Amino acid sequence: MTKVKTEKVNAKACVFSVKGDNPFAFAKPAEGSDSKELKLSIVGYSGGVIENHWWWDNLVMDTSGVEFRKDKYPILFDHDTDQRIGFSDTPEVINHAIVINGGTLLDNEHANKFRQDCEAGFPFEASIRVEPLEIQRLGENEVAEVNGFKFQGPGTIFRKFVYKEVSACSFGWDSNTSSTVGFSKEDEVSYTLTEKETNMDINKWKTEDPEGYAAFCNSLTEPLNQQISELQTALTNKETELNTATQFSNQLEERINKLEREAMLREEQANQAAFSAKVSACLEKSGLPARLHNKFSATIKREGFVGEDGKFDDAKFNSFMESELKEWNEAIQPAVLGGGAGEFSKDEQKKDENDPASAFGSVDEYNAFRKRLGL
Repeated sequence: MTKVKTEKVNAKACVFSVKGDNPFAFAKPAEGSDSKELKLSIVGYSGGVIENHWWWDNLVMDTSGVEFRKDKYPILFDHDTDQRIGFSDTPEVINHAIVINGGTLLDNEHANKFRQDCEAGFPFEASIRVEPLEIQRLGENEVAEVNGFKFQGPGTIFRKFVYKEVSACSFGWDSNTSSTVGFSKEDEVSYTLTEKETNMDINKWKTEDPEGYAAFCNSLTEPLNQQISELQTALTNKETELNTATQFSNQLEERINKLEREAMLREEQANQAAFSAKVSACLEKSGLPARLHNKFSATIKREGFVGEDGKFDDAKFNSFMESELKEWNEAIQPAVLGGGAGEFSKDEQKKDENDPASAFGSVDEYNAFRKRLGL
């Protein structure tokens, strides 16, 4: 059985913020039109749940019951009739949403300032004002059909209401309990409160219509499950992309290391070749017999002439080569002994007058020197 009674509420409780980004859209007049006025489009109400309103708590406005009683409607700033920024024809109801298409923006101080601030990026909110005629309240666990979905209480449904106007606001009005702009304390609206039999206790519904209840639950969970599935797929794809990127990075690093090693080896080979060329050039000029070149070269290493800064010390190399080659050349030069001055016997001198060992005074000392040179 339907229960009906009349209640009143202050008009400022019938103002609601429009949720969503960029509720205002500007458009130039159609081509061929004589009008130079800028057109304004607004989504006044999306048809969904207005959550946590300061007076009505959770609220849905049944747009099948909206009434438009005029041909023209104001577009205000902050619901203040002294701040008129535009006007519109009768709004349309599209997919349960109240939409203002082709509203006209006025050419005045308030409208021009609003347009400039919008173009500069200020995040204005839209706010719709209505006058409820018939209200349905839902208690805890009660469910009712509205705007194509099932609305679960506690909450309120405006089953019938009159559209009044839409405003641009710096801040929304859903939680505005103190502002009196555009309203006075005496502004009240009357409405009929109905408690319909269509209000169904959710536990009773579950028992009496398990299939309908299951369908309702699925209508809530299926979109969530779909979102979860899509997120899981996206996460898997990201993990695959990350693994691929990591593998490529490892391969690239390995290739770079290989190239660096090859470059270092080529540089070392080039340095050794240049060093060998330096040594050979010095040997060619030294007069040291060619049979001793390899033995001499084996006694010196390039590392001995490289400083801490990694640079080759030419001065140190040239000084070493000059001193060492001089010592080698002196070691192999024959010495002519003066009469009786040497310690070798005449027989030994006659054996080989060009023997270089005679320069050392004894064969043992000569052999020790040769051993030091690796000869």
